[in-house]
Amino acid sequence: MTDSIPTKKLRGLAAKAQLADKTGDVFLDPAKLPPIYAVRLDGACMSPVLKDGERVVLSSRDAPEPGDLIGIWLRPEAIQFGAQLRIKRLVRRPPPGVCFPYADDSKSSEPATFVIDCINPPAPRRVRCANVLALHKVIGVLADNAPAYLVSGEALAPMMLPR
Repeated sequence: MTDSIPTKKLRGLAAKAQLADKTGDVFLDPAKLPPIYAVRLDGACMSPVLKDGERVVLSSRDAPEPGDLIGIWLRPEAIQFGAQLRIKRLVRRPPPGVCFPYADDSKSSEPATFVIDCINPPAPRRVRCANVLALHKVIGVLADNAPAYLVSGEALAPMMLPR
């Protein structure tokens, strides 16, 4: 099982961010989300650092570095199973000059990639940059009793995650 957020749980996050593909499935455009937002995890591959059901806070403003936990927003056509958003640990960042959404350079012999990993069990893998809409940094976890209105507020001060 992957630490991902099923599309159905994301539908209430931002109605303006919704996209639809030819099958009628609803996807989110991460460019239309607030700069700081939260999602609920579904899966245990990042435990014990992140647990199934926790609300993770992500930021589109903070640049992720190797070792950081990240949210990977996949292009709808790149989803083979699971959800559009995957939470993983960044092992190797994308090459310099890659901005998301990204299209492969036709002059390059190899596609641009970055490397991610799970925690439980460790499973490093390469991700093709052209399959990704956005990378957002996980900046914290909301306490169970945190009010929902803080999720997209600028005053949000989440607990920082251990490295």
